[in-house]
Amino acid sequence: MSTREIPLVLVADDDLVMRATMAAVLEESGYAVIVAEDGVEALAIAMARLPDLIVLDLVMPGLDGFEVCQRLRADRATMETPILVLTGIEDTIAIRRAFEIGATDFATKPLSAPLLSHRVRFMLRSVDAVRELRDSESRLADAQRLARLGNWEWEIESGTLVASREALALLGLADRPSASPLLDFRNVIAAEDLPLAETQRAAVVAGGNSLDFTCRIATADARPLHVHLLGQVVDGPVGAVRRMAGTVQDVTERTRAEDRIKTLAYYDTLTGLPNRLHFSERTRAAIALARRNGSRIALLLVDLDNFKGINDTLGHAVGDSVLREVGARLRDVVREYDTVGREGDRDGFLPVSRLGGDEFLIAIGELESGAEAASVAARVLDVLRVPLTVESKELFVGASIGISVYPDDGADFEEIFKHADIALYHAKSVGGNTSEFFDASMNEAAMYRLLIETSLRRSLERQEMTVHYQPQVDVVTGQISGVEALIRWSHPDIGSVSPATFIPLAERIGMIAPLTEFVMHRACAQMREWQSLGAQDLRIAINLSAQLFRQRDVLQHLSDIPASYGVHPTSVEFEITETTLLENPADAGAILSMLRGRGFRIALDDFGMGYSSLSHLRQFSLDTLKIDRSFISDLVSGTRELEIVGALISLAHKLGIEPLAEGIENVAQRDLLLDRGCRMMQGYLVGRPLPPEQLTARLVAGEFQA
Repeated sequence: MSTREIPLVLVADDDLVMRATMAAVLEESGYAVIVAEDGVEALAIAMARLPDLIVLDLVMPGLDGFEVCQRLRADRATMETPILVLTGIEDTIAIRRAFEIGATDFATKPLSAPLLSHRVRFMLRSVDAVRELRDSESRLADAQRLARLGNWEWEIESGTLVASREALALLGLADRPSASPLLDFRNVIAAEDLPLAETQRAAVVAGGNSLDFTCRIATADARPLHVHLLGQVVDGPVGAVRRMAGTVQDVTERTRAEDRIKTLAYYDTLTGLPNRLHFSERTRAAIALARRNGSRIALLLVDLDNFKGINDTLGHAVGDSVLREVGARLRDVVREYDTVGREGDRDGFLPVSRLGGDEFLIAIGELESGAEAASVAARVLDVLRVPLTVESKELFVGASIGISVYPDDGADFEEIFKHADIALYHAKSVGGNTSEFFDASMNEAAMYRLLIETSLRRSLERQEMTVHYQPQVDVVTGQISGVEALIRWSHPDIGSVSPATFIPLAERIGMIAPLTEFVMHRACAQMREWQSLGAQDLRIAINLSAQLFRQRDVLQHLSDIPASYGVHPTSVEFEITETTLLENPADAGAILSMLRGRGFRIALDDFGMGYSSLSHLRQFSLDTLKIDRSFISDLVSGTRELEIVGALISLAHKLGIEPLAEGIENVAQRDLLLDRGCRMMQGYLVGRPLPPEQLTARLVAGEFQA
């Protein structure tokens, strides 16, 4: 309907009385009225004013009502304007002809006033309803197009599918008529999804009331379109054709989003391998199947041996490339033995997972015995021994593997995974680049490690830690020039725990900083006591872990402790290893400069065990060079070891560094070193580590004779 507040009606009749009467009736009913006395005038007014309704007499001079009606319907502006035609008699032929050329309704003259008013009002309301319906259908079509949604009806017995234009497009039937055989639709479903669609169709034919599934439609550009079909059988009159009404919607983007979410949730983004969650879910299912079949499944926990060095020296980008290449190699190995992934799988699952960092997990099923897993482990070790080429660099990684077998080593995934981890620890402890099967004795060792780790976290607050001191003696004068502070742990249940056991553990669980701070406080307090007894020239050596060199703020804090006890930094010597310097020489050099700038002495510990010892002597400013005990233990006159040690002592003197030999256990070693110019020594021959009160007594005595 037009935007006018009052509808405009055109009355066209060559009878003046009839024309005036109808105009008066309509005006009294609230309509605006214009009149025409013949067909020519009626056509001109209609085209110019575009009335909301036309009352048209069929018999007029010039252009009759038939011609006017035909021309109005031929013009776009008036093709839908409602036309009420008037005829003097109920001429069936004339009425039929009027409807054929576009009349909306007819009435015979003479027409009573109430009937005319009612007829016009009814026609205008009908036109409004039709236009609103068309607008609604247009809006619905637009909404369906935007939502990629269409509607359809299926006559179940005949197999006829009647669909909207959008539905036909989504179903790959855009070139078909709106009513098409259901077979046409089945022909465009992707072959992999056709069984599902056929199952749904058969269920409805057999009496089912609903339909709900997603399938892929083959498109002209070969890009699969994912559509979701939802339908419900609709009730009709008794005996009516059974039919189902429903919708079809394009869910391609939603499906892709769900796939992306699934990928993020179930796969490692770096290597593309299943993550631990996905792997564990599928392996649990495989274990359940193995339980029914009476077969075995092996878990192989793989940890790269040299990855940390690659990451630290070459950077994380190279490290990531290494992990991707390792993941690809493990894929190839596992495909040769894969039974876990193939069992009932639809999504290409491969039972090799990246757990995080440089750890990978492999599952191999349908084993007759656990020993078969050894061949898989051997193959993994072989492929990882082959050098990797990353950014034109040839890199060697190697791996250690822990193996556990269901049901021999556990009844569920959690247990066999735990036992694979224990076996891996043993493979690492024997030097790596090997595989180890789990056995019960390993579990005892693992429980011991767990006890140690748990206890270590609370050892300081329980006051289980103490500090002993081992003398560093000038064997010419017999005087103690320094002591090395050594932490000791006495566990209330298991007794003394070796530092070789708990120090690496402390580094791994983040306890090394508080332990070092504990040693600093005890050592500085003890140094203050000794200085008060007259030992002003004594120095105390404290070991710094390589891990602390990555925590500059911790080192800053540690270097502030001596002053709080009134101990000058020159009385404190920090011992660091060559490995610490090697990890990041630039940062290590800056930290050493900071410590020396504050007055602390620096000793290089375990000298000779690193990779480029002489370059370290030249690069870093050092005070003491501690020759590693591995050179001392085999010292015999005339041997190569003695010549090497002699050269190191000579080099240290030339660089202004004081050499100190560790691990001196007999007089022969002492004399050979003294002959080569090394007078500072540390070892059981000159003094074992002692608790502070015992060492105090020796200091008071004034000398250490060796």
